[in-house]
Amino acid sequence: MLTLCKFRLLLVNFGILSVLGNNLTCYQCNDCDKVDKNTGKSRGCPVCVKAIYSQPKRLVERSCYYSCEALPEFPAAKFYCCKKNLCNSSPSVSWNSMCFLSTVLIYIILKYLSKFM
Repeated sequence: MLTLCKFRLLLVNFGILSVLGNNLTCYQCNDCDKVDKNTGKSRGCPVCVKAIYSQPKRLVERSCYYSCEALPEFPAAKFYCCKKNLCNSSPSVSWNSMCFLSTVLIYIILKYLSKFM
């Protein structure tokens, strides 16, 4: 539990320290499964992050971070990173993009293969 607390503090600190020179607006909240018009926002973020912790109980946090590539691997958490304003509201930012691109790629391959059949 102490490691999770330290990591969350680190996440917040990097978000605060890295806001200079960046211009994204991200949702900023702790224990917020859903966002609405009253959800807090941070401005000047390099990237937006949504973190879902599964232990000791399910917890969702939204915040800024300094880089998608620098997100740690943490056994009891999943991280979603995005680079558009208020993009950390969706359940799985990177997964949605990957599904769309995979669908387009499969369509192109099948279209190409159908010419030979």
